Amino acid sequence: MLIEELIDNLKNGILIITFKKVTDDSMRTMRCSLEERFIGRLEKRKINENSIKKERNKTIDYLIPVWDVDKKSWRTLWFYTIKDVKTIGEQLELPYND
Repeated sequence: MLIEELIDNLKNGILIITFKKVTDDSMRTMRCSLEERFIGRLEKRKINENSIKKERNKTIDYLIPVWDVDKKSWRTLWFYTIKDVKTIGEQLELPYND
């Protein structure tokens, strides 16, 4: 899966993403989305296509802002740390699974 495909899927519903935290190498599973109906009313104003579309430079190339639907707040994750992505009833293919 390409980063653009992941972002498109996030914009169309909730994904369950399992990733390795960069701070301590532990695994975390998060239910997240970029679909406006899941994001708090005040937070909707903060959605900006430029923050979701990656400005391709070396520091933020694969950093993805997502809305954590359980904690009701913004989180960021690195694309390369993602180990598994699920939607209801299906698993999306990732190119970098170890």
